[in-house]
Amino acid sequence: NPVHSCSKLYCSDIGKAFSAPILHCNGDDLLAVSCAMEMSMKYHHEWGLDVIVDMICYRCLGHNELDQPLFTQPKLYKAISKHSSMLQMYKLCLIEEGIMMEEESKEICKFTLESYESDLASSRDYQKIFNACHTMADSRKNIDWGTSEAM
Repeated sequence: NPVHSCSKLYCSDIGKAFSAPILHCNGDDLLAVSCAMEMSMKYHHEWGLDVIVDMICYRCLGHNELDQPLFTQPKLYKAISKHSSMLQMYKLCLIEEGIMMEEESKEICKFTLESYESDLASSRDYQKIFNACHTMADSRKNIDWGTSEAM
């Protein structure tokens, strides 16, 4: 019987063996996760002891890139596919509480995506510089000592 296969209710119960504080939080609640992480860092900094944060959540894309969870757990992943993302839920919560307007959320999303695209483009430029450095080092000729300054 699978109920009797494990003596613990939570995977984090191992922390009870060495009296570590255990914080359980809902992975869909961004503020709860943030609070649990901040509290655990402060505790660790103050006392030098470990804290276990047990975040109850799910993987929307299965266990790995090769896994197609709709084959192995069709009912569960059908429900997960209908579940809103944490970003959507948090944005809706902020709008409903009057903390943020819909237009502001769109501007933030646009700014963030543009920032990611800009950083990706910049990383490609750095790759060109790295390749040039490798070529110079391999050839041991025409070494441009200013290349490190370009980085």
